[in-house]
Amino acid sequence: MGIKINPNIIVPAEPSKDYLECNIHISDELNVIVTRGVIVEFDPSIIEQHNVTGFVNCIIRKPENPFWNISDVDTSTIVLNETARPSSTSFCFDNNGTEFILAKFSKDLLLFIFENQNLVEYEMVILRINGQLKNGDFFAGSTQLRIVH
Repeated sequence: MGIKINPNIIVPAEPSKDYLECNIHISDELNVIVTRGVIVEFDPSIIEQHNVTGFVNCIIRKPENPFWNISDVDTSTIVLNETARPSSTSFCFDNNGTEFILAKFSKDLLLFIFENQNLVEYEMVILRINGQLKNGDFFAGSTQLRIVH
């Protein structure tokens, strides 16, 4: 007995815009953690290692057509690379009326964390933003930040 595959079914190469990441951990019990994807951008996307004044803005957006709103995010749960909390967060709207979260991170704190994690020696650093929605679901997204030495 074998499995027949329908050649007319097209499987997308990338997940849909409303893709949910599932992490399954098996031990003596089964835990399924559903993580909603977010789009993360940093401004500026390049920071100088020796210029530690000011802030780096993190823009967090929901994907197109998800079944949740960016205002569902509990901003007190936002964390960068599992170590840094933003100095401030606010809900904003872009020119198209699309809501996003603006989270500000202190440059000196980010560089301190990168140095402690031995990431400063690299030119590109991957930044991962995690948090929770008000209903308890998780969200995560990542992007790159360039460090100029």
